[in-house]
Amino acid sequence: MNNDAPGPGSPETDHPDVIALPPLILLGFIAVGLLANQFYPLPFVSGNARYVTGAVLAVLPFFITALAMREMGKAGTNIDVRKPATALITGSIYSVTRNPMYLSMVLMIAVGAFLLNNLWLLIAVPIFVAVIQKGVILREESYLEKKFGAQYTAYKSRVRRWL
Repeated sequence: MNNDAPGPGSPETDHPDVIALPPLILLGFIAVGLLANQFYPLPFVSGNARYVTGAVLAVLPFFITALAMREMGKAGTNIDVRKPATALITGSIYSVTRNPMYLSMVLMIAVGAFLLNNLWLLIAVPIFVAVIQKGVILREESYLEKKFGAQYTAYKSRVRRWL
């Protein structure tokens, strides 16, 4: 018997078992969208509309991410999904969406789609949402429910996953 194996609640096991780091998933989707556009360009918006829409949308992910990171910093919890959650955050942006960082990632892909006039990136949005939801969010929710119990369940019933 190996007594050196990490036990429940140890730093090695006290984190959600996500499929990959969310920023890497985001970069992968962006890379595929850009590569697809190189081989088969799919423009979808003409004129200045792409710049206006892109510029308006561009502010949102940075604002949402800044709010989320500020709340996580104030709570002293980890942003990195490979590390334990030390607090349940339910205020500020987290009272509007349970996943502001992932919402920001979705918006970043949409911003890129408009600014680069790349329909592939817009097509990637629902696929990205499905991958993040299945491979990251559902696993995080299970982890948080085990870690914070009724407090997290009550929060889940009050605040939507996305918007």
